Amino acid sequence: MANGTSGTGYTVTEQGVGALIAAVVILLVNMAICDYLMVMKSVRVADLKGHLSEHLRTVRRGHSLTVMDRDTPIAQILPYRTGPASLPVRQPEPGAGKPKDFRLPEALRLRRDAVALLLADRNER
Repeated sequence: MANGTSGTGYTVTEQGVGALIAAVVILLVNMAICDYLMVMKSVRVADLKGHLSEHLRTVRRGHSLTVMDRDTPIAQILPYRTGPASLPVRQPEPGAGKPKDFRLPEALRLRRDAVALLLADRNER
């Protein structure tokens, strides 16, 4: 583009157009980054516990949350989507037994009390 004046009375130069294009590109990149960060919101466990209703409203609006334990992602809360099930539901084969016909395995015999193990694990954290 040659130097000249636009219809507004401003002088337009090639340098000015290049700077304007660079500024627009930077603006678009920043918008894309901000949009990505807004959509991929992360929340720490303590904040989730303290503001659960607020975070669930965010999910209800269609955004997903990543739950962080310190700096480690541990869970993701996604909006509920209706539609076809992700796993197909099949009918049992003809002649297959009913669930009540199957025996459960014997209970696991522990040398220590399960509650004591859980309490010890919690105390270590």
